[in-house]
Amino acid sequence: MAPCFLTTAAFIALAALPAAAQSVQNSPEQQKPATAKPKPPKKPEPPDNRRWELSFHLAFGGADPSGGGSGSLPGAGEAFLTNGGSPSRRVTSWSFGDGAVLLNDVLASFGRPERIVPLDGMLTSPGAAYSVGDGVGVSLSRKLATYVALEGRVDVAQTSYTLNPGAIDGIRETSNSFLSAMSGLAAAGEGALANPVLSSSFSISNGTGLEFVATGALVFKTKPLWRLRPYAVFGGGVITSTGEATGSLVSQYAFQLPSGGHVNETDEVTIHMKGGFGMVGVAGGGLNFRLTRASGIQVDGRFLMVENHMGTRVDTRPVVESSTPPDAIWSDLNPGIQFVTNPSTGLASNLSAPALSGSRTLSGSGFDSRVSLTVGYYFRF
Repeated sequence: MAPCFLTTAAFIALAALPAAAQSVQNSPEQQKPATAKPKPPKKPEPPDNRRWELSFHLAFGGADPSGGGSGSLPGAGEAFLTNGGSPSRRVTSWSFGDGAVLLNDVLASFGRPERIVPLDGMLTSPGAAYSVGDGVGVSLSRKLATYVALEGRVDVAQTSYTLNPGAIDGIRETSNSFLSAMSGLAAAGEGALANPVLSSSFSISNGTGLEFVATGALVFKTKPLWRLRPYAVFGGGVITSTGEATGSLVSQYAFQLPSGGHVNETDEVTIHMKGGFGMVGVAGGGLNFRLTRASGIQVDGRFLMVENHMGTRVDTRPVVESSTPPDAIWSDLNPGIQFVTNPSTGLASNLSAPALSGSRTLSGSGFDSRVSLTVGYYFRF
């Protein structure tokens, strides 16, 4: 009987197991749904009271045609009479202006065909190209209203000056024709201007410098679009630049006079094609890309109307060397020409007008257009 009792008891125990498991599964603690903890409310951002914005940027270069302008040559020198009584004039150079006119008139009075080709054309017209390289800049703006700011900006870029082929040809032609003209003058003297020694050389030099553009403008901003904020700019300012391209001409002549005296004179001319000072108009716009609440990347494009501030100036250095015995020689024709070996004679050579220093022969006029593209970093404070 014992085996039968154990089997029945085991059966009863097994039958009771599902009910026990069910009672555990259906306990109130197990059936209660889990609930997530509520998140604390997000704190609102404090108001942005920053009113200033400082930007540093890189600028990509452009070029100005630098054409146009008005030019004039220095006036005639002091009039005087040669020792023979012929009217003549003092000149600061034979290579341009009144000096070239006088020399050619003297040759014509002698019936000579030679002529000097003056520098007049290149002195009174644009002789060099002006270009702007890459640069850097900084701007500072202050918020005036929700969508309006006032900006001050300074840009600095490298500039280059390159002589035009026509200007180089003009200097070369004047240099070559000087030798021909003085040879003709010596021949007209029929031995009075003996053993002529003539030389003429020229040089050119392109140059570099810096350009400074300072502008003030109103900035009109739109509402932010995600991290982007477009803006427009309108304003104006000033421009100035340093550097120049130069051309120089050095001509020399020497003659022996019948008395044994020696004429030795040098005619030096230096031409400066350089920038100056002008006005600028600005219109454009850009885009700020916000990286943080107070900083970001700025891309900017502006259309500039730049006043043509290129000009030409000329320096001269007339040199009359003294020698002994004191002597002079002149022509009796109209107009006359005169050479003097020593001031103790009380006479003067034609090449005795005061030297010129920075005499302006061309002033730029009009406006040139330029596009300025910059990329920079800004931060607000």
